[in-house]
Amino acid sequence: MTIEKLILIILGISAVVLIILLIPVTLQLKRTIKRIEDFLSSTEEDLKPALKELQGLLSELRDTSNNVNTITTNVRGLSESVVELSARINNISSVITSIQKETSATVAGLKAGVKTAAGVFVKNIISKGG
Repeated sequence: MTIEKLILIILGISAVVLIILLIPVTLQLKRTIKRIEDFLSSTEEDLKPALKELQGLLSELRDTSNNVNTITTNVRGLSESVVELSARINNISSVITSIQKETSATVAGLKAGVKTAAGVFVKNIISKGG
């Protein structure tokens, strides 16, 4: 037997031993892959309802956000109306104050005029003797 044949025999035996040792590893790897597939399938089935619920919640959140935006816009409009109303009330108040001052001055002048006229009338009656 030559060295080449001996090396070939050793390589052949090593290959057979290696194949025999790889069989349980391969079987275990196959079982592990099957468990991973089962786990992924189960997880996917569990996640489907959760994802559906999450989509519903996101839709409700979007609706709520739109409602908040609408309310904010309405409040902004109301606030602008209140500011405008306040300005108009201030203008009306200024007009009323101005009218009140003019009326007070007119009444005071009229009162002074009536008093003076009454004094002159009484004085004329007394001086002319009736």
